[in-house]
Amino acid sequence: MQDPLHSSGDVPRFDTYPAPAPEEVASQRSIGVSMPIGLNPARELPANITSQGLNPALNQTAEKIGTLLGTAVRIVKSMPQRLQTVPRNVSSMRERLREKSGELREDASEAAQELRHNAQVRMQQAREQARQFAYEKPFHVIAGIAGLAFCAGIALRIWRSSLE
Repeated sequence: MQDPLHSSGDVPRFDTYPAPAPEEVASQRSIGVSMPIGLNPARELPANITSQGLNPALNQTAEKIGTLLGTAVRIVKSMPQRLQTVPRNVSSMRERLREKSGELREDASEAAQELRHNAQVRMQQAREQARQFAYEKPFHVIAGIAGLAFCAGIALRIWRSSLE
């Protein structure tokens, strides 16, 4: 069994430890009591100086550190919410990718149809030009076909003789 706690006058009161409360110091000064050990009047701040007037660089540094720590705490506290939004972000990205791939597929299909149409138009134009040329200059067409047939006959004869 535990021993009961005892209090005595030797144990300091923690509301004033290690120094007496400011009210006690003020009352002791007003009645002329000497200062207890540990309180040096030369080391106390004058009543008219605020913490802003002591060291502006130190205050600015402390403010920056406080701001950074506050920001870090805010970021760490918001991490669970951010982590919960990750699956939603992934699914929305997946949806956008599906939409974009569908759009790209449609664009590619349209481009292929346009190329096919352009090729058909050019082939039709080439046929029409060939018919027009054959109608206007039939002798040139007949001479060209005869020349091609002659060249084909020579090539076949050379090929046949090389096989024997």
